[in-house]
Amino acid sequence: MHRHFRAASGALILLVLFSASSGLPAQTPGRHPLRTEDSPDPAGPFRRPPRQASEKQRESAARIRLCGQEWRALKASGRQGAQDWRGFSRDCRERQKARGH
Repeated sequence: MHRHFRAASGALILLVLFSASSGLPAQTPGRHPLRTEDSPDPAGPFRRPPRQASEKQRESAARIRLCGQEWRALKASGRQGAQDWRGFSRDCRERQKARGH
């Protein structure tokens, strides 16, 4: 019992000491610590603009959307049989790619 009390009180003392002596300036919520007041970017100086998807990524996403539409129509009609989405999607994407989509 005393061991647990000593361990808990020791941890509490260390927590208080470290938080009080951290030496870091207080931060306001929602503000980047390295951003100056005249910085034009509100997120901070290290934020990168989002990358644009490549042509292959856009083509792949379009194929997946087409296959998803086919799968939903197939499931709604009840004709998917024992085939699951994983197998159907693999076959469908190969078909779409062969067609040039």
